[in-house]
Amino acid sequence: MRELQRLQQSVGLPRAEFIGFLETQQVIAADVLNMVGMNLAETQIIKAHLGLKHKLTPPAEFFSNKRPADVYQLMRWIIRKLRLIQHL
Repeated sequence: MRELQRLQQSVGLPRAEFIGFLETQQVIAADVLNMVGMNLAETQIIKAHLGLKHKLTPPAEFFSNKRPADVYQLMRWIIRKLRLIQHL
């Protein structure tokens, strides 16, 4: 969420507020799904702002038997990729 806000700020877009997630005491699967969906939507806004209108994000695939460790590993990979974007 912080990396997304950093990117938004660097291109002059208003920062998305994720305050509801910060107040969550116990994370459930629906929270993760909502957070990923919100991040994806906000990333699309950044791409549109940069004129990347033909660079579509592929739809998510369904995978069964995912564990929290799998989700954590994927989220860490995404964060590393977002951090590579230093200057837009």
